[in-house]
Amino acid sequence: MEKALTGFFKGSNLGALRALTLRQAAHEVDLRQSFYDETHTFQVPRISEARPSGTVENQAKERILIHITANPTTAMLIRRGRRVADYLHADCTALFVHPTAELSQLPAAERQSVEKHLRFAKSLQIATQVLSGNDIAKTVVEFARRNQVTQIFVAHAQTGLQERLRGKNYAENIVRMAQDLQVTVVADRSRRPGS
Repeated sequence: MEKALTGFFKGSNLGALRALTLRQAAHEVDLRQSFYDETHTFQVPRISEARPSGTVENQAKERILIHITANPTTAMLIRRGRRVADYLHADCTALFVHPTAELSQLPAAERQSVEKHLRFAKSLQIATQVLSGNDIAKTVVEFARRNQVTQIFVAHAQTGLQERLRGKNYAENIVRMAQDLQVTVVADRSRRPGS
C-alpha cells in the first residue's frame, strides 16, 4: 500500500491530475455561463469566445483513443473516454487489436463481447477501428502516434504473475511504450479486494 501511494504521487501523475482538474473547472464555468446567458435578457460573452489568440483553442486538437477488449469493463472505459472527449471537444476513436483482424476468427464468446463493445462505441458517435497485430500494445501505440492521438484510455487488467511474465498485461505495456503520450488506466471499481 505504501509503495502504491508513493508511486501515485509522482510529478507526472500530479501534473495530469492538475490538467484534468483545470479542464473540468473550465467546463463547469462554460456550463454555468451558458445557463446564465440563456436565463438573462442581455448576453455576456461566452468564455470560449473571449479567449485571446494563442490559447488552448488554437493549439492542436485533442484526440482520444480507447483500447477495446472483450473484458466487460470496456463498456465503462468507453463511457469514460466519451465523457472526456466531450469535455475537451476531442475526436474519439475506439480500437480493437487482435492477431486476427477478422472478428469471425475469434472464439464465439469473445467475438460477441467485442462486437457488443464496438456497437456501444458507435452508438456514442465514437469512430471504431479493428486492426490485426501480434503485439497488441505495440499496435495500439503505433496507431496512436500515426493518428496524432493525445490520450489513450485502457482498462486495468487483472492478470496473474504468469500473464505479466509473458507480456500479457496490455495496460502496463501500453504505459511503458507510450511515455510520450498521456495514458489513463481506468480501474474497475466494481471489483473489491477479496471479492
